[in-house]
Amino acid sequence: MTQDIDSKRREWAEREITKLRRMREHIDEQMRSFETFLRMLDVSRAMLKNGGAAQMEVEVPDSDLPLGEMIARALKEAGVPLSPRQVAERIQKGGYSYPGRLPFAAVVSAELNRQFKTHRRGIVKTGPGKYTVAA
Repeated sequence: MTQDIDSKRREWAEREITKLRRMREHIDEQMRSFETFLRMLDVSRAMLKNGGAAQMEVEVPDSDLPLGEMIARALKEAGVPLSPRQVAERIQKGGYSYPGRLPFAAVVSAELNRQFKTHRRGIVKTGPGKYTVAA
């Protein structure tokens, strides 16, 4: 009798775990969709700023991290202020391959400026064309 109750409890717990795993997979999928959407917005904003929206199609980077996060990491690792071109080079040296037609440094420059103006990820401007991450 006790084994029968334990068996039912075990089956119930296993079903609940399966349900939770499915929910987690769904949430992960939704998060990936929103991250892709944010990367598309970043690329789109950069293209609009540079007047290339009509001639270019939006391509989404294949990175696991959003561009803003890659930029913040590159600045943190450098430990000194960098120009957008230097940040772009560091990101690409890390293995990132930008699929867009717009120069990657221009995309990084637009994102750095946006992050600075919206006070995101601690990015601060230290001088003309130089950025770092606040300590």
